[in-house]
Amino acid sequence: MENLDYKLVKDKLKNKKLAVVGVGGLGSWLSYIMAKSGLGEILLIDFDIVEESNIFRQLYDKEDIGKFKVDALSEKLRKVNSEIKIRVLKKRLDEDNIDSILKDYKYIAECVDSKEIKKLLIEYVLKNKEKFLISVSGLGGIDSFDVVQKIKLGDNVIVVGDFTKDVEKFPPISTKVLTLSAIESNELLLKMIED
Repeated sequence: MENLDYKLVKDKLKNKKLAVVGVGGLGSWLSYIMAKSGLGEILLIDFDIVEESNIFRQLYDKEDIGKFKVDALSEKLRKVNSEIKIRVLKKRLDEDNIDSILKDYKYIAECVDSKEIKKLLIEYVLKNKEKFLISVSGLGGIDSFDVVQKIKLGDNVIVVGDFTKDVEKFPPISTKVLTLSAIESNELLLKMIED
């Protein structure tokens, strides 16, 4: 994949569909990177509203405060990729709705703090071998990036992170959030180009 040019990447991505579960720190930046890369369709799943405390590590700015994150992010994505199809869902993912929400999406990005949702997504994708999940574990605090690891769970799940710093104990810092969202995006791009 060393000699890929932008046109080839864009041609590969224009028919790909991605579901992003959680559009806070990781999810907002990952969605932005994927839209800029030429992704064809994105489903943004989040029920949260932009708050002032989100500004320092998420893609949002002061004008977005009070808006649903999925709505504010949709506006930003349309500015960088006018051809992208954007769907938004203001809902929490759970055992009862996961299949109906994700059934049409091969590529899924897990970008939530909830351990229960992370577990639910990993189990769902491991059972549905045709799907691909990128997930993060250990996003909290600030470290040298040489602590970041990548672990494969089967053939269709990749988890990146430091696997030690929980966001509940170590508040996430923007540099680590941006770095891990870039790593997640890179893994997604590699898989989408390969498929």
